[in-house]
Amino acid sequence: MESYIAENFVFSYTNVKHKIFMQNFHYHNSYELYFLVEGTIKYIIGDEVYHVRKGNFVFVPKGVPHKTDSGSCQRNERMLVCFDESIFDDGLTDILNEFTKDKLISVEPSKIGLVADILQKIKLEYEKDSSYKDVMIKAYIKELLILMSRHRVLEKQTLGVMEKTVYAVSEYISEHFSEDIGLNMLSRMFAISSGQLSRKFKDVMGIGLNEYIRYIRILNAEKLLKSTDLPITDISQQCGFNDSNYFSTVFKKATGLTPIHYRKISCPAVKND
Repeated sequence: MESYIAENFVFSYTNVKHKIFMQNFHYHNSYELYFLVEGTIKYIIGDEVYHVRKGNFVFVPKGVPHKTDSGSCQRNERMLVCFDESIFDDGLTDILNEFTKDKLISVEPSKIGLVADILQKIKLEYEKDSSYKDVMIKAYIKELLILMSRHRVLEKQTLGVMEKTVYAVSEYISEHFSEDIGLNMLSRMFAISSGQLSRKFKDVMGIGLNEYIRYIRILNAEKLLKSTDLPITDISQQCGFNDSNYFSTVFKKATGLTPIHYRKISCPAVKND
């Protein structure tokens, strides 16, 4: 797994007529709101997977690695809006918590046109150079978030038998990443051949099983580096790496930084090894 910090932007629009497969995970120093205008896409956020349809929104929390995979869908049109904490200075933190908990968002069909109009207003405002441009964009984003919260419709995703198995495996990995787990062990536990599990896991998750295990371990290592002053060797062991040197190598490949450097940048107040 490789990840990188994407350059922050306020608004982005793409309309592509080919498959989309994002090889590497990336994350932003801001919150991201994704609206799928046309097509279907699979969105992996942290250790969660969402199947996104036309008209769905996806909320990506700040600093959480994510990637997309359009599968067999040949056309995807989407809008992206990025914003920081200043959006929530008027008591909108409850909306932030709501969207962080349930990241796939649908709104009432009768309100889709309304929210799409606001996105167009953000797009037009972003593209022109007018006075109070930033103030207008911020106001539109606030309006968009409030309307989405007011008119949200909760829906359950329909999963096939194999998808349920893969998600059960991914959930197990997320809970037991510190242990000695691998393809053969998981295939025995979930009563599926190692070859079939390997193929189906990559089909559903868009990432190989062993790569996913490393990804989850690195994700949790990042959390510990940010939130604790534990020595690197302890973090390495708690995240399933028996060799701290190997952990440092894998961590640098995934994030571009050594664990010590990552901690210095992410949390300079924490004592470093």
